[in-house]
Amino acid sequence: MNAVIKKKTLSLCLSCAGLLWMGEAGAEDAAARHYAALSLIGDSISVIFEVETTGSNLDRNKLEKIEVPNSELDNTALLAVNNAVGKMRPGVKTDLLISNDAGLYKMQGALFDGSAEAGIALEGLKLALKDKPDITHLVLVTKHRGDARLKLKNSSFGHGKLEGLGFYVDSRIRSKRSDTQETGRGMIAPYAYVTVRLIDAHSWAVVAEKTLDNSTSFANAGDRGEGLNAWDTLTAAQKTVVLRRLIQATVRQTAQDVLADKPA
Repeated sequence: MNAVIKKKTLSLCLSCAGLLWMGEAGAEDAAARHYAALSLIGDSISVIFEVETTGSNLDRNKLEKIEVPNSELDNTALLAVNNAVGKMRPGVKTDLLISNDAGLYKMQGALFDGSAEAGIALEGLKLALKDKPDITHLVLVTKHRGDARLKLKNSSFGHGKLEGLGFYVDSRIRSKRSDTQETGRGMIAPYAYVTVRLIDAHSWAVVAEKTLDNSTSFANAGDRGEGLNAWDTLTAAQKTVVLRRLIQATVRQTAQDVLADKPA
């Protein structure tokens, strides 16, 4: 009887030792990694006004671009990445970076696309990390260009192409508020079209990449629908809040998806 008990006790101790070793190995693995996060989506906001077209597939929407004079939107994206790393890679240190390189923002679409400009854009990316030799991986958030598919409850609306951050405005579409069921005419849809990449900072190879074209919409109806222009459905303060929330949700989810794959 005693011999059996001793054998079980020894087995349990060996199991505990194994778990301890695995825990130490995981901690060492996390300590060996040092991430940096860089966002290139927050330099501007596009406002797209849908223009009625007949018999053409051309994108004739009216575009107004608003330059963002500070790093507020990029900071929002970086905090979302930091949250994702904390959840998916506990113990990994993350440096949050802001770039002042206007050229890098402008050329980000060429990154990793094999074009002649790709090398120039990559050099700008390397420059952002030149003073951080300990970085092992870069989580990079860039703008994505995709079809306008603005979310409604059971469908979508919009035409043309969207890229990065902005608002899509259609002042003619019939609309209905989901909270009050009031009807009106016109919709405003904040959108965030982004790509998140996990990059090996030594080889500059892309380890993992995910894209998410996300949006939400607000009906120009009820107490929101006093004007004919759907742009006025939300106040300036409300536009800022809903766009930042959309950035947070979009970047966090996309970064988590990227980090779900173990880095090489």
